[in-house]
Amino acid sequence: MRHGIRHGEWRVTGLILFLFAILACVIVRLPALGERSWWIDELITAQVAARPLVGKDFWDPARKPAESILGFTIQDTGPGPLVYLLEGIFASQASPLGAEFWIRIPGMCAAVLTIALIWFFWKYWWQSSRVAAMSALIMSVFPPWVDFSLGARGYMWTTLILVLLHTTFLKCVRVRPRTEWFAYASMAFLSTVAIYLTPLNIAWLWPYWVVLLFHLLRSAADRRQTIRLYLLSILCVIFFCLPYLLLWYRRLGAKSGALQDFSWTRAVTSFRNFAYELIKEPWYGILIVGPFLLLVLLPRRIFNKPGNRLIRLTCWLMLSSGLLLALYFAGRFFLAPRYFVGFSIPLLWAGGEFLNQVLLILRRRFGRFVAQNLLVLTPAFLCVVEFLPAHRYARTPVHDWLRAVRWLNERIQPSDIVLCGPNADIEVLWAYTKRLGWHGQVPRWLIVEDGRRIDTSTTEAIRRALASGRRLWYITPFWGQIRPPDYWKLIKENFREVARFPGRGDIVLLVHDP
Repeated sequence: MRHGIRHGEWRVTGLILFLFAILACVIVRLPALGERSWWIDELITAQVAARPLVGKDFWDPARKPAESILGFTIQDTGPGPLVYLLEGIFASQASPLGAEFWIRIPGMCAAVLTIALIWFFWKYWWQSSRVAAMSALIMSVFPPWVDFSLGARGYMWTTLILVLLHTTFLKCVRVRPRTEWFAYASMAFLSTVAIYLTPLNIAWLWPYWVVLLFHLLRSAADRRQTIRLYLLSILCVIFFCLPYLLLWYRRLGAKSGALQDFSWTRAVTSFRNFAYELIKEPWYGILIVGPFLLLVLLPRRIFNKPGNRLIRLTCWLMLSSGLLLALYFAGRFFLAPRYFVGFSIPLLWAGGEFLNQVLLILRRRFGRFVAQNLLVLTPAFLCVVEFLPAHRYARTPVHDWLRAVRWLNERIQPSDIVLCGPNADIEVLWAYTKRLGWHGQVPRWLIVEDGRRIDTSTTEAIRRALASGRRLWYITPFWGQIRPPDYWKLIKENFREVARFPGRGDIVLLVHDP
């Protein structure tokens, strides 16, 4: 009876912590529903999500991919079609100058659901409701997860699918499911959803299927029926995903420069910029380095539990796959910490097992009372540590175009020209200026004497604009980046900085007075 009462006490404490986790998950994200500027990725999500699912651009590769969601995604290195369908639930209500937050609500809902599932599936993850509650509370305000859920690019939906997939995998390797067909059908369905969220999620999916096959081949002969289910599930994933993946890779490769050749020089530069970003956002360093440290520090006896050796192998494969994906990105495009979204699962599982071991040690040495109090104090302390940086992530836009455009709107004259820096950010500037009435003063091209069009972010266009005798404004969140030194030397010689708008990256505004 005494043991039952104690177990009940643990369950009640765990339930209280879980409710606090849900509350903290919502509260820390509320600042993003205030006035917070879009940046280029969020604007793209809002624009593409408002399109129909299929259009003529999907069938005709010669058409510009601007008519449908599928037509856009098969020619883009970004998210897949499901991201735009999920993140764009309220895209029709989302607009600049006050209603940007609508595009962030679906990601917030995905975050709350993910935290709830961590608690709901505690029997499969750690066999401990208290550890599940502690993990849910800590992860509810984990700054990278806050960033994932508010960036409107599907990262939190990937995390949600991976939590469900990991749970199904745990059920398969720890205990033989009563309805095996449902477990394998669930894995096939979740894998398909993950690929349509973004094809790059393959990096996090293949370790589960490889380790599960290894587990089945090592099992007794009565698993032949299970192996058949496994093979049928794999075939279903291939059937539903391979045509899309082949079309995506073919269309993407046909675009000029979309799939660049691997370059070690580009990779070194990319990793250097990545290191600078980690210095600015050290919590992403915990997401990347934390799983490696925890898997190494976990005592050997943990892996004597049913299935834990296979789970550890899966985690190591996911981490290795993530590093290979990072190398691929660095050598062809650029590398950002948010691409390591799949590291969340090894961090979550290994972190929970580590907490479980700490609690067991404390209970043996100091008794139940000390352990139970530390159960509450430890995640509460970690939440306090995480809360301020998480709140900053939610409150601070990546690039504060909203304040920059409002400032410029009070000073711009009808004869002025506004030049945007070297990236696709002119699209964000247009979204705001269309509402303010001076969209025509932000040209994408300059038309020269022979009828040629010159991109206004190039050195030639800057020189021609300077020769026009008109006042020029220059705005960019990528000061000193992307373009060669000669480009920035020309800007510095002819423009003076008049304002700077801080976000997670500063927007610099300069002016040239003729």
